[in-house]
Amino acid sequence: MNVREVLPTDHDAWLAMRSALWPHCTPERHVTEMRDYASRNGSFATFVAIQSGVEFCGFIEVSLRSSAEGCTSRPVGYVEGIFVWPAFRRQGVGRQLVTATQNWAASHGCVELASDCHADNEASIRFHRQLGFDIARQLIHFRRTISDATGNV
Repeated sequence: MNVREVLPTDHDAWLAMRSALWPHCTPERHVTEMRDYASRNGSFATFVAIQSGVEFCGFIEVSLRSSAEGCTSRPVGYVEGIFVWPAFRRQGVGRQLVTATQNWAASHGCVELASDCHADNEASIRFHRQLGFDIARQLIHFRRTISDATGNV
């Protein structure tokens, strides 16, 4: 297993993995974000895990944030997203991706690494806990539609 930063030639594989992780996003939005991340001058990185030099197993995106829930240092390395294809799960791929991210964040002056997931994503919570992440805070977001003065929506 080889973990390295994403290359321009990895575009299609990266896009396929992003689409599997975030299926609600359009391909156009993924491409726009990928292009944006590549232009952030070192404040964002993507790592891919590749088996036998050709088979993409997963990816992780990380950024430098000025703060994160539960963190006291600045900047903070922040896992924006991590994905491992089902066939490669529970084989240490995620751990290797997080290790690459941790090393990248440390090389940028970070002493903390943060992440998030939805409160009902038990697999992600278990994954994070197994890698030594502590739950900093649980947060539930609310929304409601605002009606006009007549009560119409």
